[in-house]
Amino acid sequence: KVRVQDGGNGTTTRVSLPNGRALEVKIPPGIEDGQVLRLRGKGNPGVQGGPDGDALITVTVQPDATYTRDGVDLRETLPVDIKTAVLGGPIMVPTPTGTVRMNVPANSDSGTVLRLRGKGVQAYGKREAGNLYVTLQVKIGKADTALETFLRDWTPQA
Repeated sequence: KVRVQDGGNGTTTRVSLPNGRALEVKIPPGIEDGQVLRLRGKGNPGVQGGPDGDALITVTVQPDATYTRDGVDLRETLPVDIKTAVLGGPIMVPTPTGTVRMNVPANSDSGTVLRLRGKGVQAYGKREAGNLYVTLQVKIGKADTALETFLRDWTPQA
């Protein structure tokens, strides 16, 4: 079983085979749920002195608490405070390969989707890296008296 994040980046995991052997298996980046890996010569012994068979391992990709996968792209929802949403500014975004700084445009609203190019599923073989799409979720938090006073006196313009 592999998490979405590990499936996106690739990983190494320990697998116990039915014959009792344990192997370290490299999981390539971008592996899909249900995909089968063939481990040549790691299966049961061959018949009448023939070569050992292949072990076939079915991969189960488990959901991740932070990311959802959409092909080679990843998606996450990130809270942003009201000041940053209205005025714009930098936020720190966790990605599978580490935290990066991203600028939020002024007047962003909940549901605004921003893209981090190449921060999704890692490149593998001829396949290019995917993107990470960040959906902003405006969080107001505890309002202070100045904000409450402003909102009481404020009339939104149409």
